[in-house]
Amino acid sequence: MGRVLLCINTQIDENIIYNFLHQSITKKNTPTKNNKLDLDFYLGGYGLAYFVDNKWLLYKSNQIFNKDNNHKQIISNIINSKPKFLFGYLHNDSNKPDSNINIPPIIYNKYIFVFDGLIKNFDHHEQFIKNNIDSKYYCYIDNINDNSSDNSNYNKYIFYLIMSIIDLYSNKLMEIKDNFVQKEEFFKFIFTVIFDLFIDENIEIVGNFIFSDSVNFIAVRYISPNYKNENFPPSLYLNQSKKLIPIPFLNYGLISSEPINDIWKCVESNSYHMI
Repeated sequence: MGRVLLCINTQIDENIIYNFLHQSITKKNTPTKNNKLDLDFYLGGYGLAYFVDNKWLLYKSNQIFNKDNNHKQIISNIINSKPKFLFGYLHNDSNKPDSNINIPPIIYNKYIFVFDGLIKNFDHHEQFIKNNIDSKYYCYIDNINDNSSDNSNYNKYIFYLIMSIIDLYSNKLMEIKDNFVQKEEFFKFIFTVIFDLFIDENIEIVGNFIFSDSVNFIAVRYISPNYKNENFPPSLYLNQSKKLIPIPFLNYGLISSEPINDIWKCVESNSYHMI
């Protein structure tokens, strides 16, 4: 499990970043939600990805931020670069990665992805999931460290499964181009294909998914209907930034596992939010 952050259409400042990073060392703040999947502390490292000059810049550490000597400089770099978008991830301490390689976010070309959740009995289902991934992506999942946490593995397998399905429907995506409404339906369709695939194989999955093609972003809070012993996914909130860059159709510029400010609303289970 982890903690996620997405900033878009927002003037990113230190308060946003530090409010997020401090979720790793303070007890959880999940108003209206009390879920055992939401832990109090996330001490296994962190990742920050920010979009500048039409490319993603990525920093990862397998140390908690306040023990990472680079964190102040990285945050300064992010603020000074005035990025269009920011992704963040806090890693759980269990099965802490030996290196930074497998800590989310994951980037491939223009695509970026974070998954915060669980796949039950992942070892049992791993080969099935891999069989549905295009072999051209195997080099990216086969370099997963054997000591990596399950969550790191989930992220890579789900991400390259998404990429494989997008490849299957690449002609449709080309037709859509930059039509927001059609692209929203396309990304919803991609996730529906994945969820149906898991349901048919009786794979129990729960979590938050955030995916982007560097133009549009989709956030999904999902629990499979066959998931046992839990009724809700991990927490996820839409936060209204007080420094929004005005775009009429977008009122919430921050998506996070815990509220970043005092203007928030919960993301409902099994819902999609396209930005």
